Amino acid sequence: MNDLSAALDQRHTIATISTTDRVIKAIRALGCDADPILPVHELDRELGIDSTEFVELGMLVRREFGVDDKAISLFGVERVSDIVARVDQLLAK
Repeated sequence: MNDLSAALDQRHTIATISTTDRVIKAIRALGCDADPILPVHELDRELGIDSTEFVELGMLVRREFGVDDKAISLFGVERVSDIVARVDQLLAK
């Protein structure tokens, strides 16, 4: 791996960690007290987020990342990592 590739990999890793932390912050704002909250956790089954909280989570994530309501959809996400991937994809544009 050359220096440029290593720098880009490191930048992507830092961005992903930051995105993950911010998504977890939004989940915690719902009152989820699971400890720890990991990217592999299922939102409903493992973290207990119901359909009403899921809508609220969508609003919290949009607010946290400063994106328009239509810019990101959480429809069909199951895990914390799914939200992180959608946000990263949006921010990469």
